[in-house]
Amino acid sequence: MTRLYLVRHGQTEWHSNGKRAGKADVPLDDTGCGQIRMVANSLQKAGIDYLYSSPRSRCIKMAEAVSEQTGLEVKSDERLQEMDIGNWDNEVYYPILQLGSELLKRFRVDPSQLSIPSGESFDLLRGRLEQWLEDVSDLSPDGSVAVISHSGPICVLIADVIGIPMSNAFRLRIDLASISILDCKGESSRLVMLNDISHLENEEM
Repeated sequence: MTRLYLVRHGQTEWHSNGKRAGKADVPLDDTGCGQIRMVANSLQKAGIDYLYSSPRSRCIKMAEAVSEQTGLEVKSDERLQEMDIGNWDNEVYYPILQLGSELLKRFRVDPSQLSIPSGESFDLLRGRLEQWLEDVSDLSPDGSVAVISHSGPICVLIADVIGIPMSNAFRLRIDLASISILDCKGESSRLVMLNDISHLENEEM
């Protein structure tokens, strides 16, 4: 069984302003820089064997903090990057929806059936993540892997592993700097934890 610790990157200025960030390389803001330490502290005693990250700087910074705590090498992998959202990059989500974008409305209902203008199809996103998961499961069939990525890939990985219909994948809530845990073992796979942010709340108390 391969255990995946699925970690979403910390906050950027775009996220704090309600903007969408796909392949754009948006750096962490001050809040996001503080979140990486909290995540790294939380993962320090998890017994992680491998550490993977999307190549975007908002993920790499967090992965480097985890690396400092665990001594693990950061393995950057393009397949873990966010879905390419094309023309929607750097756009504020809800005003677009309110203006009546039919494509965006359809994407919310069933993202698996649509491609974003100048972006990436859902099938391409799912395909690269399935390939990555197959590779890492072969590498560590009985180990633990930390994955620093984005909300889209995390939603798709969870849905794929536990059999949620892909039309509902983006209904999963994945907060910034959250940790979710998946145990991957064929039909015995299970979701152990979803969207845990207790490490952030404890730090603030």
